[in-house]
Amino acid sequence: MMKKFDLRKIMLKAWEIFRKFADLSFAECLHRAWLSAKVAELNEKRIQAAKMAAVNSCPFSMCFLPKICPRLHGQR
Repeated sequence: MMKKFDLRKIMLKAWEIFRKFADLSFAECLHRAWLSAKVAELNEKRIQAAKMAAVNSCPFSMCFLPKICPRLHGQR
């Protein structure tokens, strides 16, 4: 089964890239937008895994109070 993509978001991302980088052609911007859409799910999974690893690395075995140890939980 083929994966479905939000074409509107891809096109908006392409225009955003095109406006930001004036020296790129629109075709290149569209290509980059497609690449970012294809890896978005993988990136989200990696971010979630990193968050879980950070929470599990807390030296306190049952830390339910992230406000007490904010540096270990990524909060400032």
